[in-house]
Amino acid sequence: KNTLIILWTAIFQKLLFSHVNSFWEQPHGFNAEGISQIEISSDSTIPAAEPDEAPFSEQSESNYKISLSEKNPEHNKILFTPGILRLGTAIKTLYFIISYFRCLNEFKTSLPLKNEFTENWLKNHLIKRKISVRQSDKISSPLTYGIFRPVILLPKQTFPKDEKRLNFIFLHEYIHIRRFDALLKLICVAALCLHWFNPAVWLMYIFFNRDIELSCDETTVKKSGLSEKA
Repeated sequence: KNTLIILWTAIFQKLLFSHVNSFWEQPHGFNAEGISQIEISSDSTIPAAEPDEAPFSEQSESNYKISLSEKNPEHNKILFTPGILRLGTAIKTLYFIISYFRCLNEFKTSLPLKNEFTENWLKNHLIKRKISVRQSDKISSPLTYGIFRPVILLPKQTFPKDEKRLNFIFLHEYIHIRRFDALLKLICVAALCLHWFNPAVWLMYIFFNRDIELSCDETTVKKSGLSEKA
């Protein structure tokens, strides 16, 4: 599973950096009048008219370009206009921003979890960023949020005295924090907003979130021992 995360990262790089400029350029394939076009290289020449034919006109030039595009199906693709792409990207970005800050406001109502086991665990797992542990009644499973000030958020029903269970939970979320998975998820969302029209990217978003959790589970099992896999 750790290998899959590396592969996902390569896909994000491809989506974000290789094609980002294409979303804001004039789509290739059709001009303003809807006529299919291709670029003619410098060594290409338009055939000269025969003596008994009329001089080469704009209409015949257009027909010639269309005939060339028919030989190159790649230039016949109908793409979204830049306006539609920008609008879709703006809507998806606004949706995720609103959802993100709505969740943050809910998480602010959480209470800090303070007990001897939690404090000792945090002292034994120090990183440059300060980690805090809190509890909330608005979530059903543990999660981590925050990049510079990461927070491990536990459901209120998590039993604080179950130290073995807490150790597995803390270790799983600690791996998320060490790997900057919160930042990686934001990058995934950015790729989704840019490529909102591509169903494959939506599937990527679902599978990535699944694999990133399985990857942390895998590392947790390795650190805890195979005997604790169940």
